[in-house]
Amino acid sequence: MSFDISFKPKGPEAIQQRVAELKSRLGIENPGEFQSALNQAEGMPSPIQGNIGSGPIDLRGETPPFDPTSTGGMPRKVEIDLLIDRVAREQGVDAKLIHAVVQAESSYNPYDISDTGAKGLMQLMPETAKEVGVRNPFDAYENLTGGTKYLKKMIDRYPGRLDLALAAYNAGPGYVDKAKGIPEFAETQRYVPKVLKQYNGQ
Repeated sequence: MSFDISFKPKGPEAIQQRVAELKSRLGIENPGEFQSALNQAEGMPSPIQGNIGSGPIDLRGETPPFDPTSTGGMPRKVEIDLLIDRVAREQGVDAKLIHAVVQAESSYNPYDISDTGAKGLMQLMPETAKEVGVRNPFDAYENLTGGTKYLKKMIDRYPGRLDLALAAYNAGPGYVDKAKGIPEFAETQRYVPKVLKQYNGQ
């Protein structure tokens, strides 16, 4: 099936209007089919080839959201920076610390998925996401909010010991408590100084 869709809308309103027109004309209700049509129109690979916008398909049940007002569906770095500033104010956590964690966790890729199933900017595991009320870990604002809530919880749990809070964020507070310090996991041993170095601007 081919689609004769050639347009270069300007601005979010024009894109949203065109999206509505295309949905109506093509009779497409399924988001995956609609994404495929748009991808074909813009010369992008279709979801069946492994991409939605510029984010990967998550075969474990969730997919990164498609935002027709954003190029390729991928938030720009400046947009993520603004979201981090907002979440920092809302949660009472230093924005520099959130940046340091995001850099270490995902390198600012909102669609990142680890081998263990951690997802999004702050690499939330499914059980952690559920604990902090995150329904879509690929939504940048939701992920940042949930991840920062959990980070703040760890900071409050280990007052004056940011190193232990970061270790607990990475490995879990149970392991930190058991070790009475930073657990002897190679990943956590690398993670804590990496985040602290980034946070301190070194």
